[in-house]
Amino acid sequence: MTDLLAKLGVSLDSVQFGANADMWSAGRDFTPQGWQHLEASLDAVYHDFTSKVVAGRHLDASRIPAIAKGRVFTGEQAKALGLVDALGGFPTALALARQAARIGAQETIRLRSYPRPERGLRLLLRYLDDQQARSAIGVGRIADRLAAQAPGLRPLLAELPALVTAEDADLLMPPLAIAY
Repeated sequence: MTDLLAKLGVSLDSVQFGANADMWSAGRDFTPQGWQHLEASLDAVYHDFTSKVVAGRHLDASRIPAIAKGRVFTGEQAKALGLVDALGGFPTALALARQAARIGAQETIRLRSYPRPERGLRLLLRYLDDQQARSAIGVGRIADRLAAQAPGLRPLLAELPALVTAEDADLLMPPLAIAY
């Protein structure tokens, strides 16, 4: 990246404390110690992952080198190797989850999407994309700004405090008093 940035007239400077503080800098190559640190980190992640595969799939650890190392398998190959329990889509996964949790096929379950969809005040704040709006004071300013620009929104703004849910508690929003 250093050569490209130089051609663009961009220079990088940094202040660092510690031998590897700028290890991830786009303006410098890895030092030998940086390469060692990277390799050790990758090895640790790989070991952690393969250990979880061995434990979670009840596999003999000696089989891992033959099926690991970044290989990609079809679903049928993965099933033959013991890496998955069954083939299928979401309905199959849901049926297996019900079975594992001992929930009958006719019992009602509640599914949640993650990440959770934003709604209420949080959605309004994201839509406005206003950093100040994320503070309690900013919420009142947004309401005032919207009321001034769009009189048709006044009924909604009068209900704004009711739109705040428990998920929005981290906004620390005081009760709004909107005067028209």
